[in-house]
Amino acid sequence: MKVILNSKRDWELIRDSEKMLYLLDKKLEGRQLFLKHSVPPAEFNREPSEGGVVQFYYAPTIPVNANFTLYLTLNRQIELDFHVEEIVEPGHLKARPAEVRIGKSMREFPRIPVRDDSVVVTNFRVSKNEIAPNNTKLQITNQVIFSDFEKRLGARFEGVKIHAPYDPKFPDYLKGFAETDGAVVSAPQGPAYAQPVIYESESGEKLIIAFVVVPGELDPVAAQELKTAADEMIKRIIDANTFLIKDKQKVMNISEGGIAILFT
Repeated sequence: MKVILNSKRDWELIRDSEKMLYLLDKKLEGRQLFLKHSVPPAEFNREPSEGGVVQFYYAPTIPVNANFTLYLTLNRQIELDFHVEEIVEPGHLKARPAEVRIGKSMREFPRIPVRDDSVVVTNFRVSKNEIAPNNTKLQITNQVIFSDFEKRLGARFEGVKIHAPYDPKFPDYLKGFAETDGAVVSAPQGPAYAQPVIYESESGEKLIIAFVVVPGELDPVAAQELKTAADEMIKRIIDANTFLIKDKQKVMNISEGGIAILFT
């Protein structure tokens, strides 16, 4: 499950008027521009610049501020700031470019825009909290889940405890545990079996959310039971930190890396 965050970009800035107009008229000729922050994205059509000014045509119902930003969905994000010179009529204005920003990092996958509600999605889950050991909201949710599993497992494994890495009382003997499979550890009271509760992110990174610890050593059957319980715990954590969207939602664009969805 991937959480999408608003992160800062590194930009290449262009403020020279001639360079900005050359970019618009030559390099981006025929490319579609969209108004930033408009939902759904509002398309702005344009004519070649004249005297440093560009004429734009757009839906008359779209409000446009004196300073506005257009963007393109290319391999690199491109944003263009404009200052309105004249509102000719609703849906038609003249503007002068003020700044162009080009993302220094290339997109991992190109985007394919989707229009006219031609593609929709339904019955999918959305994350409420980032699933990570240092997420405070997740920690609060997990307290209830861990307590429930301790009670359930206590009937099978005497003395079982669930320890989370963020707990102030997290045992020292678990701090160096880096295995992804269960293993015997040396606890102060003697040998114990530690089963990590692991969440695998979309990128493949494995995060240890907690440890299930049982005093003594376990036979293969008992060890497998503990691993199964750890897998069930992760499913409970995911369910508790996501919600199901059943209504149809519009797909805005598609790439090999995923899809952008407009929530309504």
